[in-house]
Amino acid sequence: MKRLFSTFLLVALATAAAVAQTATASQVIEYKVFSVEAGVNAGYIVGANTMAAGTSFGLNFVVADNMSVGVQTTNIGTGFNMFKLSYYLNPSIGFSAHIGTTAGPVTAAGMGAFINMARNNPSSGLANAYKIKIDYLFKTSDITTGTLAVAMAMSLGI
Repeated sequence: MKRLFSTFLLVALATAAAVAQTATASQVIEYKVFSVEAGVNAGYIVGANTMAAGTSFGLNFVVADNMSVGVQTTNIGTGFNMFKLSYYLNPSIGFSAHIGTTAGPVTAAGMGAFINMARNNPSSGLANAYKIKIDYLFKTSDITTGTLAVAMAMSLGI
């Protein structure tokens, strides 16, 4: 099952990357320096077979025309504190990878995708975006008992 999921994910990412590389680099990311992001999560905790709700908060910094790094805390289930690397395929779609800790402290990781539903990026001043994010966060000791979190988030940046 893991092999099938990994193969499917790799094919989906390769297809999305090939199709989405049409935007110019200057128009991909919605902010120029940094952004603060807050969101409301609903999710499913696989190991406990239960639903949960929570919040997320993050701080992101631009490192390339279509890439940002940051820190994110997601309070759903046991809670996760993570470093995040986000890659924007185009102005609307992106992927993220997470590494950090969860309660214990236990090493945790994750992966996710996001869609910018609405964005405003003026040439100067504050930029904002409304996103729908899907993240799968898990303890590195057991990838099968993670948390699937769906969030509606708002980011505000310069």
